[in-house]
Amino acid sequence: MGVFLFQGSFKNLLILDLRVITLRLQFILGISSLGLDLLRPNGGVGFVLLITGIFVTAISLYVFYNVISDVDSVLDKQRKKEAKDLQKEKILRLYPKK
Repeated sequence: MGVFLFQGSFKNLLILDLRVITLRLQFILGISSLGLDLLRPNGGVGFVLLITGIFVTAISLYVFYNVISDVDSVLDKQRKKEAKDLQKEKILRLYPKK
């Protein structure tokens, strides 16, 4: 009486059923109405956000490395040398050689 209502294999029936379930879930969750397809990594805006995130992360790691490595710049080394020389001069004035 209606045993062969669907003309096709079980695989096609399963695919059709999965598509119906997917559409129902999208409708229930409102996934299709959010319009966030552009933010996916393969979308236009998503790719720009991904590259920007990698760039900001790299700069942050570079700054963090420079802070913890205690490397002085040329101007900082010069300033420290001048401060030491000034300190030596002051010590020599306080304790002159006989």
